[in-house]
Amino acid sequence: MNKRIGATAPAVVLTLGALAGCGGLDVGTGSSERSYEITDAITELKVAGHGDIEIVGTDDRRVTVHERLGWSNRNNKPSTGHAVTGGVLKITGRCGRTVLGISRCDLSHQVRVPRGTPVEVDANDGKVTVSGLTGPVRLHNDAGRVTARDLRSPSLKVRNNDGRIDVAGQVTTVELTAGTGNISADRLRAERVTAKSGDGSLSLLFLTPPTDLKAHTGTGSINVLLPNTTGYAITAKTRDSPKRIDPALRRDDRSRYRVDVSSNDGGVKVGPA
Repeated sequence: MNKRIGATAPAVVLTLGALAGCGGLDVGTGSSERSYEITDAITELKVAGHGDIEIVGTDDRRVTVHERLGWSNRNNKPSTGHAVTGGVLKITGRCGRTVLGISRCDLSHQVRVPRGTPVEVDANDGKVTVSGLTGPVRLHNDAGRVTARDLRSPSLKVRNNDGRIDVAGQVTTVELTAGTGNISADRLRAERVTAKSGDGSLSLLFLTPPTDLKAHTGTGSINVLLPNTTGYAITAKTRDSPKRIDPALRRDDRSRYRVDVSSNDGGVKVGPA
């Protein structure tokens, strides 16, 4: 029995509808979508459960939610909910139980919030995408890609058990952890960065010099590109694989900009951006 969870997050559409069963065996196949607005004052957003989750920071003070559901029988129809408690908006989505080996379950949420809203996501299975945020961001996913882009945040913490991590933007403190999966930071502006993968490659491109960079992978290569505007105190370690620090990159063992990269099984490269 297979279970498919997740769908591409849709654009906000102010509709509500359902389509039900077709074909020989009517088991209640259908889909629905709806949009709604949160009228309570919100100080934090938490989203948890199955499916794709997209969170967009906007200049609008309103909080709007668009959800899309799909199911292959009435028994595995997803259930969703939301509640505001003490200023915290919590949105949940769950798939139902599998019946007769027919278990398609599609579920997605797109949430638009004021940019400065602190955001926390705890996803079970699906894509997680956040963009345009300026508040603290914490993301967890059991399986699926995690993308955080166009950030202007004080902190970003991402933990992905099985799937890649992609980040971009300006964040003071960044912590990226992948159990299995690659980690990519593109055009990142950050002071303190920790990136770790148990099994995956790391590719980190910085637009400003990080004061403290720690990058490690159990299996995989590491490629770090740094602005050549200052000197760096660099430590690079591998076991049996090659390591290379580009001689064009300025080095200074007494520098306050410290870079520590290591791979148990894979090559390491550090060079100028």
